[in-house]
Amino acid sequence: MINMKNTYNKIKLSVLFLIISVCKVFATDSQNNLCKTKDYNMTIFIHGTILPASSTRFKGHHQYQPINSLGLIKIDDIEKENEKEPIYLKTTKKIINNYNLIKKDIEKNIEQDKKDNSEQAFYTFGWDGNLSKKSRLNWSKKLYEQIVDEIEKIKKDFSDKEKEIDIKTNITIIAHSHGGNVALNLALAEKEFCKNIQIKKLILLGTPVQSETRNFINSDIFVKIYNIYSSADLMQVIDMVSTKDSISHRKFKIDSKNNFTIPDKLKQIEVMIDNKKPSHGELWLLGENKLNKLIKNFVYRESLSIYPFPVVVFVPKIIDSIEKDLVTKNLQNNYIVKLDKTYLDPIKI
Repeated sequence: MINMKNTYNKIKLSVLFLIISVCKVFATDSQNNLCKTKDYNMTIFIHGTILPASSTRFKGHHQYQPINSLGLIKIDDIEKENEKEPIYLKTTKKIINNYNLIKKDIEKNIEQDKKDNSEQAFYTFGWDGNLSKKSRLNWSKKLYEQIVDEIEKIKKDFSDKEKEIDIKTNITIIAHSHGGNVALNLALAEKEFCKNIQIKKLILLGTPVQSETRNFINSDIFVKIYNIYSSADLMQVIDMVSTKDSISHRKFKIDSKNNFTIPDKLKQIEVMIDNKKPSHGELWLLGENKLNKLIKNFVYRESLSIYPFPVVVFVPKIIDSIEKDLVTKNLQNNYIVKLDKTYLDPIKI
């Protein structure tokens, strides 16, 4: 009887040891799998309407913004400039590079292993820029399809390098003027194509708020939305051509008559530079850059303390100050953020 009891105890100990061993193996595998998860951060810049015609996209003041050829184009070597590059590409790199410098300055305290486990890529999305809601809708579908294609390409590229790596794609869209309505129309594209993509952050700068697209802020495709505007931006509100509304608006407002509500994920930010209110162009376009001998941009005032950089460069700082509750807000999630020369510290002329 005693021998049987001893045998039983030995079997129990053996089974327990086996269970512990298996758990350790699974725990180790789980940790290894976690180590092979990689964040791929896509940031896409979308320009606004191009007037008087789309053929002028690289002429006049249009060349002083983040812009490139039509479609989704990855911008490589943002820190490197080539004298032979056209002005629009030099400008695109300069704005994106300094945006990234501010972003890195904010993230400098992030643990090194998290930094090593992520990759950042920048893109422009070019559309025809026509002042037409139909055009914006059509180009939004192209944007959706090209994002889906790019995600598949990214996953394949990483899979070819390392079979077991798990890629998590985080998409940020930064859009100026009607480029914001191109982005908002992604809600319709998601409903049509059902590829389950998500835009982690949608940042609108001077986007005309119109009844045709305002409801899309409630779509699940957008995780967080930041509507950045200036109360002196006349271009944002004068469009009555490409909308059924009598005028466009700067902010999203509750409309109980039409059952339109504002989600908590939307934050609306009035931006100022010192005590001045930026214009439509100063939100997005680079001013004169004497080191690169660019022709003076007539839609940008030299008197602004952040000259020659547009507000879009400081978006990471603006969002960071809001998320950390460093600026006050009212009950409707409306903020006022004042930029000044201290914001220039991390960036380079």
